[in-house]
Amino acid sequence: MSIYWLVLFLACGTEIAWAISLKLIQTHFSVWVVALAGVLTVVNMVMLSFAMRGIPVGKAYAIWIGLGGRWSCRHWGYFLRRCRHRRATRFPEFDYHRRGRSEAG
Repeated sequence: MSIYWLVLFLACGTEIAWAISLKLIQTHFSVWVVALAGVLTVVNMVMLSFAMRGIPVGKAYAIWIGLGGRWSCRHWGYFLRRCRHRRATRFPEFDYHRRGRSEAG
């Protein structure tokens, strides 16, 4: 495995951390969380651009967006399952598991 593939997989990890940091900005707003999201954005793009030097652009982007999106959704689902009881009290309009499908939209 070349260094480019390793950096691409690390960029997928930073993509996941970046997506989670965006949710943290929404729920726990502070200067440090915003700074973390900004740093992760820069690190993510630098790592992706470095990986694209040795891997074809189409293949690198497809892997980066595919793995990053898939694992972000997986972690997001885990986060929602852990926080379902808080979500029901804070955001009743998004509490779909208590309403019927016709009401949910």
